[in-house]
Amino acid sequence: MNGTSVVSGNTTARNLYLAADCSHGKDADDGSKDDRQFGKVCPERKLAVAVFSRAANDLWKFRHARRGAGYSLYADARNWITSNDRKWPYSFLNLCDVLNLAADAIRAELLGNTSGHPSLKSRTT
Repeated sequence: MNGTSVVSGNTTARNLYLAADCSHGKDADDGSKDDRQFGKVCPERKLAVAVFSRAANDLWKFRHARRGAGYSLYADARNWITSNDRKWPYSFLNLCDVLNLAADAIRAELLGNTSGHPSLKSRTT
């Protein structure tokens, strides 16, 4: 992750960066020794981290939006995070599993930043 992220200083951002490291996590044994070098970031894990980062940034940046494009981005990110859908490979819960993250803890931290925003119905599809 780069330093331009709105959430780059919080615990979630640090945890996500570490999760992208191929030398960590349950599937570190699946790669070759060269793939597990300290600090090597797997493209699939990097994409997963980018999805999380985007959702976190949209929640934070548009937390005060009440209409328009900003609200739409906020609502999409919040709905993705609160969804219990496992049908899509890049659903929140599936990415938490892949990155060995505690979904409830990540949800609490991400949604805690938006506690002043009106509640949205979560998707259950």
